[in-house]
Amino acid sequence: MDFCPKCNARLNADDKFSAKCSKCNANLEEFYASDEKRYHSTLLENTVAKAVKICGIIIIIVGTILSIVIACQKDKYGDLDFSFVRFITSEAISVISGIFFIGFSEVIQLLEDIKNKTK
Repeated sequence: MDFCPKCNARLNADDKFSAKCSKCNANLEEFYASDEKRYHSTLLENTVAKAVKICGIIIIIVGTILSIVIACQKDKYGDLDFSFVRFITSEAISVISGIFFIGFSEVIQLLEDIKNKTK
């Protein structure tokens, strides 16, 4: 919070530390508490960001399992053959895709926070 919610004066470092506005002597602790509650409530309510993050985690987990399945194939004699190149290739694709989804969920969360701060 850079401005006093009561008189709209710019708050300096001393005002923020003492939680009192130097212009109007307003107690800023109650305003800080309401901002904190609003911030935490948006973290709990942003279901789109949570859903996208969960999808990213699922992509990584399922991708890892499928990478192992893809890498373990039977050769012409019926023995299991583990191909490290196939494993790394498919694992890299799944991890990068999952991280992309998780990063996108963070962007959604940050945009939600920016939207709530401008209200």
